[in-house]
Amino acid sequence: MKSPGLQVDERNVAITRKICTRLYLITVAALWLDVCWRQFIVKQPLGEFIDLAVLMTANVILFIGAILFYGGVTMPRIRTSAVAVFYLVCIAVGAAFTVFKYRLSPIGEVIERILLIAAIAGLVVLLYAVLAHLGAKKTDREAGE
Repeated sequence: MKSPGLQVDERNVAITRKICTRLYLITVAALWLDVCWRQFIVKQPLGEFIDLAVLMTANVILFIGAILFYGGVTMPRIRTSAVAVFYLVCIAVGAAFTVFKYRLSPIGEVIERILLIAAIAGLVVLLYAVLAHLGAKKTDREAGE
């Protein structure tokens, strides 16, 4: 006679999800600190840690997009003010890092980099808004079935 195997109930699944989420956030934070350390303190060239920076950035962007699409965050309606504030915070943080890193560069170069940050942040925010809208439609369709 076979044993019943691993007994998994809702409590075990909830605990496992909580642990995985916390470890994921710790890992992303550690990667972010490592990239900032290498860039600002050690002053390594970007080529030496670009793989970590790209991996971390893509992971976070895709993670947030997946949460919005699959309904991990309930968004019955996207408020324009919340989207605008998120966009402005992205630009402010990017501008602060840019000014700190390129403070000895000509002002024109710094402004060009900030405009690039604004364009990329705009595309990411637009992507998130579309994914949240499509995710809400998907959830409504599944609820109607």
